Amino acid sequence: MLKKIIVVLLMIFVLAGWGEDDLGGVAKVMGTLPAIGSQIDSEGVLVITFDDSSNVEKGILTVTVHERGLLENGSSLPLVDNQATINYSGLVSGKVTVFIVSWKNTAGTVKASFQVNEKKLVEEVEVRPPLGMVLIPKGVSSFLVGVDVNAFYMDKYEVMVGQFKKFVNRTGYEYNRWGVVSVYSPMDRHPMIELSWRDATAYCEWVGKRLPTEAEWGYAARGGLVDKIYSWGDDESVARDYANCEGIGGKDKWDQSTAPVGSLKTNGYGLFDMSGNVWEWCQDWYDGDKDIRVLRGGSWTNGTNRQHVPYCFFNTLNNRYFNSGFRCVSGSN
Repeated sequence: MLKKIIVVLLMIFVLAGWGEDDLGGVAKVMGTLPAIGSQIDSEGVLVITFDDSSNVEKGILTVTVHERGLLENGSSLPLVDNQATINYSGLVSGKVTVFIVSWKNTAGTVKASFQVNEKKLVEEVEVRPPLGMVLIPKGVSSFLVGVDVNAFYMDKYEVMVGQFKKFVNRTGYEYNRWGVVSVYSPMDRHPMIELSWRDATAYCEWVGKRLPTEAEWGYAARGGLVDKIYSWGDDESVARDYANCEGIGGKDKWDQSTAPVGSLKTNGYGLFDMSGNVWEWCQDWYDGDKDIRVLRGGSWTNGTNRQHVPYCFFNTLNNRYFNSGFRCVSGSN
């Protein structure tokens, strides 16, 4: 006689600390078969139904079992008609078994832990930011009169010379300004410069990301601070510990060029160079005629007055400039 195990689902949503509309990475479990509260055998089939298969990249889930139990149909399972079918055996009544189901989507890697014993099936979730990115929590940007900003991921660093070289080499993208780049951003770890808005957008599309909106950029730049002048606060005397700007001092040792990314202090969200180093392109139009786009953040050629978080610069779509670069974001727009 097969031993029976009572299964109770205490929570049946795979969440990452924000609402369903905030990130495409949120996936919702609609239910299981056997149904909630029923008994299951020590061997059998557990079917998990998701609300939308598009949240699972390529429709493949990885399942592992810890402590007790075996997977009869392997650890890599397809998602068919929004359902994952887990064939298991070896469960023991009164002992804890954990099914960990993980998948990749726009939020990174999601792990849902289904803990099975004779009383409960508990779900826990872990979401890891994509490599090189930082989670910016949901909030309100002080841009203009205040704009609601959903949670999103932002690159920790400005896009580097080495990264853009790889993009050009692999795609054949037409770019011929390497001479200027070598003067002001001489090494692969320096921020990429001499980029138009179209150049920046092309790179973002290649890596599956996008440029930030101006509201997102301003909100992230403040690093959780409210009503402060700079990305680090109000104290101008420490500017060169956080920003490579005109002149030298503090941690800023670069007077005639950009600084390698990550050389100075971060803001409150762990982002480097949100002030200084290079101006950063945003999605937004600067003008009603829609031929000029916004840049934010100041650069190594500007004084501290251009490092104020609200300060806005602009350029035409195709114009490349020696102190302009960008960083990428992903998530809800």
